[in-house]
Amino acid sequence: MHTPASGANGHNDGERSSTSARPRVLIIDTDSGVRWSLEKGLGRSGYQVSTASSLDQVIPMMSEVEMDVVIMELLPEAGLTLDALTSLVKSPGKHRVICVSVD
Repeated sequence: MHTPASGANGHNDGERSSTSARPRVLIIDTDSGVRWSLEKGLGRSGYQVSTASSLDQVIPMMSEVEMDVVIMELLPEAGLTLDALTSLVKSPGKHRVICVSVD
């Protein structure tokens, strides 16, 4: 799992300093290649990117760091379900959730 770098104040506490206001994106996908590609592309575009392969990794991360956008794979056999999507949408914060499903 990749986590965001520390802000200008040296802390990764969910607060943004005026010098590190890069939008934060969380990518949840079971495919490491997809996570890597999105992380590299979005990172080069100026986003601060975190990745996770499961919801178990996401729950503690979402309570520590406020994300702007969550990109989530919808894959029921991996526990990434509509219920999981609903819980992400309802979780604290002002993040947007983008859900992707491949058949």
